[in-house]
Amino acid sequence: MLNKKIKMKIFITILLVFSMNFLYAATETDRAIEKYYQEPSAENYMNALQLLQKNMDTTADDTPLHLKMAYLNLVEMQQNLDSLEANYDDLKLPYKFQYANLLLELDQYERALSIYEDLNEAAPKWSCPWRHKGEAYFKMDNLPAAEKALKKSIDCRKEHYDAYIMLADVQNEMGKYKEALETIETGFTYKYKDIEDPAEETVESDVQFLYLEILKNNNLTDKFNKQKEKVKKLFPEDTRLENY
Repeated sequence: MLNKKIKMKIFITILLVFSMNFLYAATETDRAIEKYYQEPSAENYMNALQLLQKNMDTTADDTPLHLKMAYLNLVEMQQNLDSLEANYDDLKLPYKFQYANLLLELDQYERALSIYEDLNEAAPKWSCPWRHKGEAYFKMDNLPAAEKALKKSIDCRKEHYDAYIMLADVQNEMGKYKEALETIETGFTYKYKDIEDPAEETVESDVQFLYLEILKNNNLTDKFNKQKEKVKKLFPEDTRLENY
């Protein structure tokens, strides 16, 4: 959720943006946006959104319109987050999972973790909440908790490819280089065997560079050199090559 400080910044910025209307005649779009802020209904949101999109197609300098669009969507997102939170107890488990993932993307780790905890309790064999719980802990730099959650994810579904990749990343950060190597190479054996598409769950360049780093940390010179040639061919423009 956006905290009170961020909400206040949004409100002040909106006031500054629309105070400019006193310097010129307010347009139909400006009036529609102001109406939405005063009465944030779905109908008012769609009206303001459609007018902004229409103006973007016909305005040479559309930077102000992009700013207004960004704030309009930010406020609408907050409205939806507030609604999800208010109705949290009535949400079905898949919706709670998606809500937690959204909060994770917004760096709202503590609330996301509390939802993952609820999901772990309600569906302890469901691998995905454990994996995302591990990601939240990883982003919070709580590596032991991240490792524990990711291992649990794999226990629930041994083919969970992206859980292996993230676990290897965590273990590498922990200095557990041998464990990281075993984890990532085990994960490779399940690529394309999991129910999820690896291309949708991982970034291939990140995976290959992680493997390169893990090989380096394990002092496996021959395998490292082969992997380095591989990434040079696959991602010749990637600036991370400068580190090797």
